[in-house]
Amino acid sequence: MVLGAFAAVLGDLLGRVNREALREQQLIYQAAELALGETAHNITSQLSGFATFIAQYRLYQRQLPQLREINDKLADFHAHVLNSLRRIKDRVGFVRLRPQQNADLTPVIARALSTVVYEENDIWRWDGLAPKAILGEWDLYHWNNVFTELAQNSRDFARPGTDLIVVVSVELSEVDGKNWVAIHYRDNGRGVSRNLKKRIFDGRSFRNKGDRPGYGMGLSYVRKVIAASGGTIEECGRLGTGVHFVITVPTQPPPPSIPLTPEQ
Repeated sequence: MVLGAFAAVLGDLLGRVNREALREQQLIYQAAELALGETAHNITSQLSGFATFIAQYRLYQRQLPQLREINDKLADFHAHVLNSLRRIKDRVGFVRLRPQQNADLTPVIARALSTVVYEENDIWRWDGLAPKAILGEWDLYHWNNVFTELAQNSRDFARPGTDLIVVVSVELSEVDGKNWVAIHYRDNGRGVSRNLKKRIFDGRSFRNKGDRPGYGMGLSYVRKVIAASGGTIEECGRLGTGVHFVITVPTQPPPPSIPLTPEQ
């Protein structure tokens, strides 16, 4: 009886320690996200005058056409930096959707995958015929980022010496008068071990095929977008045979609610 009571006290103590450690990790996670988002915002603000600088040099270009190549490169650099900063700001903190009425997700998926899966022997394809249209109230910007992140994840964790193959299929259904879409995303990479299937969405960093640590933001952001859209994402593949992400989402998102926090 004494041993049982001692075990219960010890178990309660360890539980408290684990909860405190988890809370500390969550506070660090939130602080890091806040700092990163504020830094990206501040850099963006500092770069706001760069557009005026480029516009001024466009005027000089009329008298000196040789400036055109330099101006084009400056403009491309400016756009690339702003886009990178916007991606950082989107991937930390809360996701706020701006859905469009009667939007089509099919070309968004195709464009995102074609952008990332581009090397000569790498391919992506629909499983069967391409869906005519995946109509719904979609935030096309965030959903483009979702499939860009999934494809980039496939590239980062592809098996060395193997051509990347990505296959996407779509199923439409109606449940209780609500239209749903199930999107299956598969690749031929290394897959995910059972003990990591949920952890890959919580913002942690894992090592890619080059044995370099990632930043842990990509799949966490993917989950946030899907959750904000009223859906879920699961990894259902087998280790060694590639990932199998199943995204289940309604075509009409729910009203905005309390933003997700890391522990949710």
